[in-house]
Amino acid sequence: MICLGDLRVGKILLVADKKTASCFKIAGLSEIHIVQNSRDAKKILQDLSNRDDVEIIIITTSISNANIPILEKLIELERPRIIPIPDVKGESTLEVDFISSLIKSKSGIEFKL
Repeated sequence: MICLGDLRVGKILLVADKKTASCFKIAGLSEIHIVQNSRDAKKILQDLSNRDDVEIIIITTSISNANIPILEKLIELERPRIIPIPDVKGESTLEVDFISSLIKSKSGIEFKL
C-alpha cells in the first residue's frame, strides 16, 4: 500500500514472465506474479480484479494481447487500472482494439485506427 500523506493508494502489482519480473523485483516492486502462459495469466488477472487493495496491475504486452477478453472486463471497472508494458524482449505492440477500448472507457472518446 502506498501512502501519500493521509491519502492511501492501493498496491501496484506486476503480472509478467520470469525475465521481466526479475527487473521489477530488482527495482523493489514487492508483489510480482510470474506466469508461464496465457491461461495462468487469465486466472491471476481474475483473482487480482476481485481484490480491493489493488490499484494498478502492470502487465507485459504479450500477456495483454493473449488476454484481451478479461482485460476488456477489467477496463470497465474503476479499479484496478491496467498498464501494459513491453517485456524484456522489447516487443511493444498492443492490439489496436484494446487501445481503442481503453481510451473510450476512460475518456468517452471513440476513434478508429
